[in-house]
Amino acid sequence: MPETTENPDPKAAAAPPAAEPTVTRLSRNWLIKQGAFLVVLLVFGVWGLADALHFYPRRGLEEASARLREHLQAAAAAGKLTPADLKIEDPRGELAALRPRAEELRGASLGSAADRATIDARFLDTRREWLESLARAWRLGPEPQTVVWPGQSAAELPDAATRSVLFDHVRGVGLVVSTKGAQPQEIPPQRLLAELTQVWSARNAPKPLSSYDMFFQWFFVVAGFGGGGWLSVVLLRAASRTYRWNPATQTLTLPGGASFSPADLKEVDKRRWHKFFVTLHLKDGASHTLDLLRYVPLEDWVLAMERTAFPESAEKAEA
Repeated sequence: MPETTENPDPKAAAAPPAAEPTVTRLSRNWLIKQGAFLVVLLVFGVWGLADALHFYPRRGLEEASARLREHLQAAAAAGKLTPADLKIEDPRGELAALRPRAEELRGASLGSAADRATIDARFLDTRREWLESLARAWRLGPEPQTVVWPGQSAAELPDAATRSVLFDHVRGVGLVVSTKGAQPQEIPPQRLLAELTQVWSARNAPKPLSSYDMFFQWFFVVAGFGGGGWLSVVLLRAASRTYRWNPATQTLTLPGGASFSPADLKEVDKRRWHKFFVTLHLKDGASHTLDLLRYVPLEDWVLAMERTAFPESAEKAEA
């Protein structure tokens, strides 16, 4: 008799392969939103840093340069346009001494231009205003400060486009510095006044900084980069967490390694469902709060477990 071959079970042949475990991924919408926030914070921080390090100090020093010209003019009128009369070894102490006299000096400086007391008051009042402008720019220190930038001087002056002028108030003299690397050239107060007159006779002084401008720029830097750093940590931590799902047994594995299935569920707490959070209470007393906004398709897995563990309540909720 010919050999007969056994027909395989048609059901077994048609049986689909066992479903493979799947893992969560970060929500695309959540990533886009967080990425947009991160970009805004970093731009905020960079903008604040540029203002704090360059634009606001430059504006404050330019306003101080205009105030210095007024002070040198007042010094010339008082016969004090000399290094000995202009030098200030302790700018902070000098300003602290002049501030309480602001109203007195301002009033006295409005008197007759021929009156000696008026001339002296004008000298001290312009000094106070100049020091105040340096303080608002956070440049009230012993270091020489720039008063004329490259390209600001008149074209007929030597190397106008490649030189800057500083005022060394500790010694009461000016310094001409070339961007070509030459040694600074010391100039007397009379020459410094002429330089400043060349600059400010052709332009208006910029708007003075407020007392809080520099503080707020650094606040923006801290807020922008601090918030951006914190958000970066949030994104990295979220990316490092993965939920695993076995569809064959409906077993959910948490990032920490704990696993449970519908048979382990005691309650599905949906009181914060509208905020994309759900708390799963287990029969062994443990509970786990899941973030449904960041991770997909975690919400679908929770609903599948609920339908298996509590079919009646799940049907009511869906209805």
